[in-house]
Amino acid sequence: MKEYVPNILKIFLDSDVEKILYGLSYIGATNASLLGVRWTNLQLKNQV
Repeated sequence: MKEYVPNILKIFLDSDVEKILYGLSYIGATNASLLGVRWTNLQLKNQV
């Protein structure tokens, strides 16, 4: 079993890093879209 542990850990760590990076990019995209919505709302309010 000990031979398999490093491989399992490596796979787990690799997938964790991918999940973290994906999560960060997802959060960044969400924040960007929220800022876009707020900016659009401000523009609409200024027009009225």
